[in-house]
Amino acid sequence: MSLNECVFHFKSNGCKIMSNKRCSKRCSFYLTREQQTASIEVAYERMRRMPESRQYEISEKYYGGKMPWKREEV
Repeated sequence: MSLNECVFHFKSNGCKIMSNKRCSKRCSFYLTREQQTASIEVAYERMRRMPESRQYEISEKYYGGKMPWKREEV
């Protein structure tokens, strides 16, 4: 595990999730770009299975009316 691979870690100011900005090797928020992409794809797959009316409600509330889960790739 390399802290530089974590999507939440920045060299200039450390972790953007933790308030103390220090990373540890056993951080429960550690996530690589590949893991993040896979996680988003799982969530989008769930969204695609929802009824259109529910998808619309979610898109209006959280995505400014857009439905990124309807695109082919994340």
